[in-house]
Amino acid sequence: VSMIEDDVFLSVSSVPRLFEESRQCIIHPDAKLRLAWDLVALLLIAEAATVLPLDLAFQGIGLEAVLLPDIVTTSFWSADIVLGFNTGFVTARGKLGGDRTAI
Repeated sequence: VSMIEDDVFLSVSSVPRLFEESRQCIIHPDAKLRLAWDLVALLLIAEAATVLPLDLAFQGIGLEAVLLPDIVTTSFWSADIVLGFNTGFVTARGKLGGDRTAI
C-alpha cells in the first residue's frame, strides 16, 4: 500500500497543507494512474469523434448498440471531474502544488 501511495499520491513533505486529512486525497500529476486515466480519455474522445457523427447521420438505426457506450462515456467524464479536483499540479516555477483552494 505504501508503494502505491508513494507513486500515486503527493507526499506529505512535498506539498504544504492546511488540513492534515486532505493530504492523502491529492493525486500526483505524473502518477501512472493519472497517465492511464488520460490515455483512456484519449480513446474515449477518439471513439466519440467517430461514433457521434454516424449516430447523428443514421438516427434510429442501432440505437441500442450506442446506449451502453454512451452510459460508460458519461460515467467516465463524470468521474474525470472528481479526479480533476483531486489531482495536484505543477506551478510556473516547477514546484508541485496541491493546495485544495488552488486546485
